[in-house]
Amino acid sequence: MARPYPALRTTASHRLALVIETLDPLYIEHNPAGSQLTFSSPQADPSYVSVPLREK
Repeated sequence: MARPYPALRTTASHRLALVIETLDPLYIEHNPAGSQLTFSSPQADPSYVSVPLREK
């Protein structure tokens, strides 16, 4: 699912981090305190994160 986020320009020395929120009340019954959370996707349709890079 593509999401239209605004562009962010940074210098080459900056880092990018992916944060996954696991305390969303909507999913708390599936992720009780102290449980382990695993992310996966079908091999035939793998999930991915696409980060477009600007050419110099």
